[in-house]
Amino acid sequence: LYAGGVHYRNMLNDAIFRAIRGQIENTGDSVTGAHLNEIIASLRVDGFSDVEVRSALTQLVHDGHVYSTADENHFNIANDSTSTGTTRYAYGSSLNDAIIRVLREQGAQSEDGLYFLDIVAELALEGRYHERDFRAALSELETQGHIYTTVDDDHFQWAEYPPHL
Repeated sequence: LYAGGVHYRNMLNDAIFRAIRGQIENTGDSVTGAHLNEIIASLRVDGFSDVEVRSALTQLVHDGHVYSTADENHFNIANDSTSTGTTRYAYGSSLNDAIIRVLREQGAQSEDGLYFLDIVAELALEGRYHERDFRAALSELETQGHIYTTVDDDHFQWAEYPPHL
């Protein structure tokens, strides 16, 4: 029975993931994607709860299939449908996108930005990345002008702080 429950849960996850992807592709524009409320409203008609949709979106973002765009409430599909078949991320990779999201959300609380280890702790990502991965991602984002160091070489701030309204 337990195995059957796991199988059912996986089928449910697949169904909601496909529904979310379809909703983003059908209603979102190519730049900002679809708004969270549009996704929830559409999937609610299909019988999915708000909690299920939010949880599934969180998992899709974590797995790099979906990324947030204009803000934490807009989502787009990470897979590019161009003939190259490459994956598209707003800032180059799922880790870079996650770092920007954390700096955008939490870095704005302090002019000093966030300390390196706080960023790492926030994005623990179940051991998926090592410290060197974070250092490389932060260096790349800094080189590209998306972030900058503040009080020392281990404090980072989003380059658009304060966020444009």
